[in-house]
Amino acid sequence: MGKRKKRPVYDYIEQEKVLNKPWLSTEDLLIIIPAGKTAIENFRKSLCKEMDTNNEFYFNTRPILVPTKKVIEKAHIDVALIRREANKMRKGMII
Repeated sequence: MGKRKKRPVYDYIEQEKVLNKPWLSTEDLLIIIPAGKTAIENFRKSLCKEMDTNNEFYFNTRPILVPTKKVIEKAHIDVALIRREANKMRKGMII
């Protein structure tokens, strides 16, 4: 068996850049949600199914894009924490 490829660790600045986008792809979800690819795919599919039942719009093309606001609500992401820590990291890099 071959070695498994490890996921890179994303810092708060990279996470903030993703949260500033209006629509998120699966690759963006991998950056902001600490889970594997299969779990992210299942999360996105459940979000799309929920939006279909509520007659809400998302881009059902390739790549499938879901609204950032819905992802934040469903995954309970603390945006204020990410922005605060990203600002601390920027200040630390300036000095």
